[in-house]
Amino acid sequence: MKKLIAILLILSSFTLLFAACGKEDEKNKAFSEMALEDILSAIYKKGGYSKMLTTLIETPVPEEDDFTNYLVTSEITDNNCAYFLGKADIEFERAIASEANINPTTYSLCLVKAKEGQDVETLANTIKKNADPMKWVCTGISPDHVYVDHIGDIVILIMSDTDGEALLEAFRSLARDSAET
Repeated sequence: MKKLIAILLILSSFTLLFAACGKEDEKNKAFSEMALEDILSAIYKKGGYSKMLTTLIETPVPEEDDFTNYLVTSEITDNNCAYFLGKADIEFERAIASEANINPTTYSLCLVKAKEGQDVETLANTIKKNADPMKWVCTGISPDHVYVDHIGDIVILIMSDTDGEALLEAFRSLARDSAET
């Protein structure tokens, strides 16, 4: 009788484990289906960032060529991949970067969508290994302020002296929130 109960407990544990894995896959799929621009916008809407970043987020893109510092979202291509991700030949499906239009504001947030079937862990490690926290000519940041993570097939790279951890948490919470909707 004890063996039967033990077997039933083990089987029920496996059932719960597989159900949890299935929910994780659903969460990652829902998050991965979001457009990179929507993920970026949602991260910025979470708020709670430093005054500098909050000002950049809230400053509208001017109509004319104005000497105002604001965030610019750029498509990451073969031509600028080395600047944004630290290496020219990183493969991905699509990627965008959000940085201040006036450098050397030492802030960068990149979102990278892996190709179908690509090993996302390897992609994230490649980005982490090659990210250049000294890419701003006049100044740079500590390597301790480079943050890389991934959820599903989306990799995030953040370089920020003040807001890296808050932005990373916003990214993670966005993935959690997308699973609940």
